[in-house]
Amino acid sequence: MSTKKKDEAIKVLYVEDDQEFAQLIKDQLLIAGFELAIATNSKQCKTLFNEFRPDILMVDLDLQKDIQGIDIIRAINTNYPLFPIIVYSSHVDSASVIETMKCGVMHHVGKEKSIAELVVMLKNAIRQAYRYKENFQPEYQLSTTTFYNIKNCILSLNGEEIQLKRIESRMFRQLCLHINEFVQPEELSMATWGIKKEDGQLHRYTSRLRQIIESKDSSIKIINKRGGYYQLECLCWKN
Repeated sequence: MSTKKKDEAIKVLYVEDDQEFAQLIKDQLLIAGFELAIATNSKQCKTLFNEFRPDILMVDLDLQKDIQGIDIIRAINTNYPLFPIIVYSSHVDSASVIETMKCGVMHHVGKEKSIAELVVMLKNAIRQAYRYKENFQPEYQLSTTTFYNIKNCILSLNGEEIQLKRIESRMFRQLCLHINEFVQPEELSMATWGIKKEDGQLHRYTSRLRQIIESKDSSIKIINKRGGYYQLECLCWKN
């Protein structure tokens, strides 16, 4: 990724084989101040990646006429480790989400999200990538005062550093991958323990994370709904 001046537009390469939908997203991101190129298949993606020189890659996993999005993500991650990638898809199964996380994907964004929320995801992914480049510390910025370092599992809340335990850190990273979206219990369980666990176990650890965070930063909440679904809600990402 090339060095970018603060006032330069973020360049997004969007891999999507639904050309009508891709053009709709392009038009709206252009209004939001981005530059955007569309690749409808893996060959175009490779060509545009080299010619357009994007700052971030946005990929639909469910490509109908070509290799799947996960294969494109694997190829980029192999050749360009730590390159910022987000998944932009309608429906993604738990196994695919966990696999993309291993490939360095920073965020999963559902297509039902508003353009405003997508813009925030893109900008935060870019900031996360630059922080990694500058200090070798891959961080999620969850508010103006709260950061989570996924390398050393340290949660910084208003200047206070809290070392998360192994299980807590795995669970919290998966919640960070889906900021402001509910995570399926099966996915959260598999990412945390590698096997499916009872809902009570999820509740135990999410309650512990909730106690750590919400008492120190009221703009961040861990919420749940019936069925064992959990969401990391970050108000600053909704602006």
